[in-house]
Amino acid sequence: MSSVNLLTLARLISKDSNDGEYLKIEKYSMLSAGQEALATYLHPNYLRSLKKIKTHASIASPGAVTAEADFLKRVHWEKSDGTPIDWLELEDKRELENTIEGGNNKRPRYIQYYDGTNIKFKVLLDTYPITNSVQYYVAQPPALSDSVNPLVIGFDHLIAMYFKHLFHLIEGQVDLAQLALTDFMKTVDDLNTKLRL
Repeated sequence: MSSVNLLTLARLISKDSNDGEYLKIEKYSMLSAGQEALATYLHPNYLRSLKKIKTHASIASPGAVTAEADFLKRVHWEKSDGTPIDWLELEDKRELENTIEGGNNKRPRYIQYYDGTNIKFKVLLDTYPITNSVQYYVAQPPALSDSVNPLVIGFDHLIAMYFKHLFHLIEGQVDLAQLALTDFMKTVDDLNTKLRL
């Protein structure tokens, strides 16, 4: 479905066909938030049009790398020989610091953090540099407009469902907003479960 068709659906949901109550740009903003929520919560296999690859020629000690500006979530990272670089949650890192589980040459790990300006990754190894590693990630989808269509393809009903959640929230209809969000999250969870079977 095109963005223009989604906008028509948003106008029906909001009962605001002439954009008198909410401007077109506000409706597109809520639709864009729906697309970003999908990109955040859906399994990466559903997000082929948003997957990107970043090759890191060399990562020197202390192993810190800045994420791409459009980075939304991680998918997979590997060394040039195919050895995966596993993600390690910060909470786990504190528990495993100074142990073999904290990351080494045979089993590299990385943590993801925000330094106040950028999302960063720190690769944990015994020796640096690590060369030609390949990082797969999901990019943030672009904001929708008359000329920019959704990149999370085939899930227009979920974008509209998230729009409904935000619309009811703005209208102060908290119970209806919660119902729409619950339906959205349940549908996303069901889709993700199908991939795991």
